[in-house]
Amino acid sequence: SFSSFVSSITNEVASFRAKKRAQSTNTQNLIRYLKENKVSLELGCRVQEFLISSNMYQKNCRRIHEQDVSLLASLPVYMKEELAIEVYAPTITRHPLISTLQQLDEVMIASLCKSAMRQQSMLADQDLFNFGQKGTHMYYIVAGEAEYYHGKNDDLVKLEMDATAHVGERESICEQVLMIRWQHHGLLAAKTPCEVACLDAAKYRDIAKRYPSCQRFCKMFASFYADDLLKRLGSSQELTDLSLDEDSMNDLLMRTRSFTQSQSFSRIHDDEHEHVHWRMPSMPITPTSARDSA
Repeated sequence: SFSSFVSSITNEVASFRAKKRAQSTNTQNLIRYLKENKVSLELGCRVQEFLISSNMYQKNCRRIHEQDVSLLASLPVYMKEELAIEVYAPTITRHPLISTLQQLDEVMIASLCKSAMRQQSMLADQDLFNFGQKGTHMYYIVAGEAEYYHGKNDDLVKLEMDATAHVGERESICEQVLMIRWQHHGLLAAKTPCEVACLDAAKYRDIAKRYPSCQRFCKMFASFYADDLLKRLGSSQELTDLSLDEDSMNDLLMRTRSFTQSQSFSRIHDDEHEHVHWRMPSMPITPTSARDSA
């Protein structure tokens, strides 16, 4: 009715005014904070420039995410699942492990897309994780480019050193969190504005346990993966958050396929590989003390 239309317009105007008031208050508080704490003019300008560009990016450039579209909540469950699969499956199955699990049970991958994924936007220079933080997600770069800095770094060091690696579109980082308790061994920062798909490691493991063939495979793969990392540590190689190279990953997957098809799988003891998530780990693989003190 006409009265409902007028009411909706009135509510939109009131909401717009409230947002403008909040924005004005935030700006005033920022200026006051910089002034009262005697922040230098040069740094204060950089802070304000970054926040302004951040606000402009949020308005004009950032992709629309599921949580931004309230109408999607009214979709029936089956349609939400179909939508999640089309949004996330092409991205996450680029990783060889997830692709292998898809071959074992496509329903598990559908569950991952529905329940274990979220989207995130990053501004240029914004950090996604830092050295020593607990690893909770595997990250897929959907658009843009990020830079990885190995070791204990901060923003000041980052300005003075070259990135250890570039993580670009269609690439991923932090696969380790799917298999073991993990603390980040470096810093990941966006080189350009980035769109990231985030796979929740705890939900990944919970979902895998519902599908027997996938659970068996994941358990064994985690053991082989942890062995590989420990061998690298034993040979004085430094661990990073970067993915294994293609040959190493394919070798681990091939060994896992062979082992899970043999009778020897049933003889694995629960007290092996304490740091592996699938066996109630009590010891994380953390950044080495040598790197920590660097």
